[in-house]
Amino acid sequence: MHYKCNNCGGSMVYSPAEDVLYCPHCEGRNCGVLVSQKDMDVCPVCGAPVEAGDFGSAMQCGNCGTYLILENRVEDSYRPQKIIPFKITKEQAVESIRKEFGGRPFIPRPFTDHKALMGIEGVYVPYWLHDYNSVERFTGTGQRVRMWTHGDMQFRETSYFEVIREIGVDFDNVPADASDRMDDDLMDMIEPYNYDQMTDFSPEFMAGFNGEIYNRPSQEYVIRSRTKADKAIRKITDDTIHGYAVVTPTSQNIDARKVKEQYVLLPVYKYTYRFGGKNYDIFVNGQTGKIAGEAPTSVGLAAKYTIATFGLGFLFLMFAGSIAAML
Repeated sequence: MHYKCNNCGGSMVYSPAEDVLYCPHCEGRNCGVLVSQKDMDVCPVCGAPVEAGDFGSAMQCGNCGTYLILENRVEDSYRPQKIIPFKITKEQAVESIRKEFGGRPFIPRPFTDHKALMGIEGVYVPYWLHDYNSVERFTGTGQRVRMWTHGDMQFRETSYFEVIREIGVDFDNVPADASDRMDDDLMDMIEPYNYDQMTDFSPEFMAGFNGEIYNRPSQEYVIRSRTKADKAIRKITDDTIHGYAVVTPTSQNIDARKVKEQYVLLPVYKYTYRFGGKNYDIFVNGQTGKIAGEAPTSVGLAAKYTIATFGLGFLFLMFAGSIAAML
């Protein structure tokens, strides 16, 4: 399916800046009609084959440019319960990357060129959000040390205390991205999202963007979200234990019960730059603008900088030596 402009027949897109369906051809707003088509093997506008792969749910036709949403991949078990629409525009994401990396030394200039950056891809990434009721039970031994001097004598007193904690925390919306093509570490780094801005899913938010369905069922991602919840409750527990020189744990157990799960789509801009036979991925949170990723380093630029620096230093020493000889 796709959203067709009633005014000019163009392909409508969702505008993050205005929160409306927008026609980039005639600049019409909210003038689209949903054209439904169950069979999405071919583009309904030009008839070109649609290459969606195993998990694609939204894409742009490579032949005519129509933005397509695969109907059978946004319904039934693949229909997301919630979505956070894109809040920042493609241009804002591009400018953020340019500001983040543009002033760094040794980065190839084409990496931040406008033409390259405009290849950035807006993607609705599938996520499983898990809610946990977690309890940590901690026991250990804490030491407090007191030292003092009396006359010529130094004294040291060590006191031992039993430390017991039982901390309960309810975690809501612990995320785990369900796309195998997205780097998990980088996806974690662009968190958090503001889940208060989640809204009921509607396919119109996907118009103009790429999208995926979850690659595997929820249970296969539990270990990722559970690890995040365990790390968080462990820090909460540790923060309650203070005033000791040393604390030695004797037992430390976390019980986490998953009480709810949601399948949602979250917005991400992905910029991929190939350099030296390697792909460098930069991710931008499509809601907050937070950036994560690694930029390439040009060995040639680094060598030129080193040679230039060495040359300036050498000239300075020669000049200083000449002045000293004249004196």
